[in-house]
Amino acid sequence: MPNWAEGNIRFRGKPENIMNFLTGELKCVATNAEFETISYDPVYEWDSYDDITFKEPEEKKNDKLFWKSLYINGTRRNFIDGIVERYLPRDEENYILCLDNFKAAWGVDPDPYVEKAKKYGVDIKIVVYECGMCFVQRIEIVNGKLVRNDETKYEEDWNWEADFPNMGG
Repeated sequence: MPNWAEGNIRFRGKPENIMNFLTGELKCVATNAEFETISYDPVYEWDSYDDITFKEPEEKKNDKLFWKSLYINGTRRNFIDGIVERYLPRDEENYILCLDNFKAAWGVDPDPYVEKAKKYGVDIKIVVYECGMCFVQRIEIVNGKLVRNDETKYEEDWNWEADFPNMGG
């Protein structure tokens, strides 16, 4: 059982590029009553008010599935917990989309994100907190290049020093 590093993931770029990342890289995953992992494509809607919603398909709603999350393809157990529902305007040159409830097993490997940033033409920033091991990891990818990947360990007083001491674990 991993310790989970929790925080958020942000995307900066043209709304269409961000949307292409999300539709190309997110998979719904859930566990059934037999503890088997089920994977399927999410349904997304981009309505005339520029709200984006990722949700499970209608045919899955009546299945007895538990622990539903969105898995980020090609990562080592990186998820966005819950269903994504965010506003993403199409009329802006560049936009920043911040998704909370991001979590990664043990920490985040930046390599898959560098490749995805290049592929989709987006910048990516990830910040996660892990209270069990008392560290904060910050990753930033700009123009397809890893410009930041650092980890701050708190040896003395995590509960006082960390911005969000109850996250992760």
